Amino acid sequence: MQLRLSRYCLVLDDVAEDGRVVVHDLLTDTGVLVRKQVAEDPGRALAAGDPEAAEIQKCGMLFDVDQDPDGDRWLAEYWLSKRRLGSATAFFTYVLTLHCNLKCTYCYQAPISERSRMTPELAQKAADWSIRVARANGVHELIAIYFGGEPMLEPEILQTISGRLKAAAVTNRWSYRAKAVTNGTLLTPELVDSLADAGLSALQVTLDGPAAVHDLRRIGAGGQPTYQRILDGIRACRGRLQVTIRVNVDRQNLPELSGFLETLGRLRAEGYIASVDLAGVMDPENQIPHCQQYGIAEADYASSIEPLYDRAQSLGLPPANRVLPGPCPAVCDGSWVISPAGELYRCHHLLGDPRWSCGNIQSGEPNHVYHQFVSVNPRNSGCTDCPYMPVCYGGCRYRAIVEGRKLDEASCYRKDYDHAIPVFLKTYYRHVLEGKIAG
Repeated sequence: MQLRLSRYCLVLDDVAEDGRVVVHDLLTDTGVLVRKQVAEDPGRALAAGDPEAAEIQKCGMLFDVDQDPDGDRWLAEYWLSKRRLGSATAFFTYVLTLHCNLKCTYCYQAPISERSRMTPELAQKAADWSIRVARANGVHELIAIYFGGEPMLEPEILQTISGRLKAAAVTNRWSYRAKAVTNGTLLTPELVDSLADAGLSALQVTLDGPAAVHDLRRIGAGGQPTYQRILDGIRACRGRLQVTIRVNVDRQNLPELSGFLETLGRLRAEGYIASVDLAGVMDPENQIPHCQQYGIAEADYASSIEPLYDRAQSLGLPPANRVLPGPCPAVCDGSWVISPAGELYRCHHLLGDPRWSCGNIQSGEPNHVYHQFVSVNPRNSGCTDCPYMPVCYGGCRYRAIVEGRKLDEASCYRKDYDHAIPVFLKTYYRHVLEGKIAG
């Protein structure tokens, strides 16, 4: 018997002061702290009765090369197929409106000419369609994301959909989780109460730095500043809705963000926010002037973002996400994006492009485009031996499309991931061990 770590495991050093390393499985998003010699030869350590090696085996990270050299590959394909095609979770993104009360300088929706809103009648149909799909798929959980434009321009529509989903979840014994992606300018205590009563538990709100920087980028439709209004909206959520702060990072605001994270650290300490999401501003099509001028090149992404994550976690700000296992919802059977007109898409970045419409909630069955997306398999692109396959699953389908690739062609992130993912995970585990964030 010759045991080895799964090809989807990373061994992370420079984490613990005593020299131990973390073995992190990208398929299960599980980490185990062990001595270095255990990670180097887990088979020998297991044969000697080492408890750390036994823990690695218990977590499903060891495979017998003599018996089945591709055991981890088949396991990955099995579990990722279940997540894609047999998931117990239904994931719906409702784009309530394409109108917005802001005019952000880097808005990727700006080129969309359609500016529609979901009607009350269509909102009821969207909710009822979603419930039928969930029942047909035998799910146990509903996850809803309310999106825009600015979804808080249509609070009654949001409450209609969420209220129906919440009631259906009770009837069918599903769990129900819902959040909205909002700019935060319209939040009031009364609106927050009504959202929470309708079943929402979380919001994502964007702040792009201190007021002087933020107000250059996230401006009202009439050019007015928004920072203070957003801060007031965030404070209205305390005790009712969990808030994640998204910070869109580019070369314009990057120099100001280390200090700004101290402000976010204070907001977390005071109970106003739960986590922070640091996201690089990049535009694959290079059609947005702001992105052309300030966007972070992919080669510089990790070196730009990683110090900020380190700083955020040192201040007790947990990341909104760790390196979560894939695949992307765009290739999953139980995931849908519903436009204001009831059109179905696989990804909100493709919204408004009729070439990628997967059908309509009023016409019933999904069309051939839907089947193209859910048939994507990274095995076709030679990705199964890559350690990052459980995270990447062949890469972003939107990026593949704008790069002119076929829908099932890989859009490879390997070069970026080789640096970014180990560095991010080391930072995460280091701060967990230091007690600065919860694991």
